Amino acid sequence: MQDFDDPAWMAQERSWSERAKRGDTRAFTQIYRTFVRPLYSAVAPITRNPAAADDVLADTFRSAFEQMHTFDTNGRSIYFWLRKMAVNNAFMLSRKYKSGEKAFDGFGKLLDASDVPDLDRMIDWPKMQARVKTVLSQLSERHRRAIELRFFEELSSQVAGEALGISAGAFDVALSRALDAFAQIWNGGDR
Repeated sequence: MQDFDDPAWMAQERSWSERAKRGDTRAFTQIYRTFVRPLYSAVAPITRNPAAADDVLADTFRSAFEQMHTFDTNGRSIYFWLRKMAVNNAFMLSRKYKSGEKAFDGFGKLLDASDVPDLDRMIDWPKMQARVKTVLSQLSERHRRAIELRFFEELSSQVAGEALGISAGAFDVALSRALDAFAQIWNGGDR
């Protein structure tokens, strides 16, 4: 990374920032190339997962490009603006991942899927499937699709969110609410 006390470096960076604010994609590409590695180093320890760190950086640079017009250089490096965004995104993703793990475990427990199936459970499997379909049909379309996309189609939160036209974070929230609604209906009926 460059020396932020070097006037020549800061002038170059300000030039990129000002041009990027006007929509110059080449200037934004220079910003990306310059700061993607230092930002990766900042978020990797938070996400503890290379793919998640890559996702965080993709979201960060996408947001930065969309919000570039709001960046005020004020004599400081754009790195600090990007770093704050990236670290916040990493912490949000980390929290969402943990809640997603709980949601997945919760859905399995709703169906007692964590038990090793025995002959009686195998015989009752068609009944269990029918009950799951019945409960799913009672959910809102959005909640039903969230559960289907994540658990039956086994899509990642990112891909499932795209299928619903929402971000991965918004998908995780929708999935959590869908599981709560599912559990409420499931536990309210007879087994």
